[in-house]
Amino acid sequence: MKKAIRIRTSGILSEKGKVLLVQHEKNGKQYWLLPGGGVDFGETLTEALEREFLEETSLKVKAGKPILVSEVAAPDGSRHGLHFVFLVKRISGKLKVIPDKRLRSACFMPWEEISRLAFFPNIGRLLLTLHRRRFAAPVKFTGNIWIPGISDKELKKGKSLLQRIK
Repeated sequence: MKKAIRIRTSGILSEKGKVLLVQHEKNGKQYWLLPGGGVDFGETLTEALEREFLEETSLKVKAGKPILVSEVAAPDGSRHGLHFVFLVKRISGKLKVIPDKRLRSACFMPWEEISRLAFFPNIGRLLLTLHRRRFAAPVKFTGNIWIPGISDKELKKGKSLLQRIK
């Protein structure tokens, strides 16, 4: 079977000083993500984002400005993904999650909390920095941020993403 790069798109919905996050569980480990998901063939990044947002949160959103591009490439070649992050605006709907194979819940979290969460890809601190800068900076590309596991302790062992964007 031919390996392919997985393309994921996600959105930042920020309201009243909080950001919407979804909680997933895989192999007994829980972690947080921005709402979003995989891009289907023939679908644009923003179309996929708006579709996935509705599927995961029951919220209709409009994709806005791109904020971040990150890459995760496992050294052993087992996984490779590109992650595109956009600002989004709520158009309609009330937050409602129907749990599935991985999706467990969703909630608005205070921005200051995201740097303390198990976040995948591990961009929580970077998102907080960009938020503090009011997303005014140009789109950021992190390069490969592969980390075995999703804990902030692992991130501290390597070069901090915050150092990369300064």
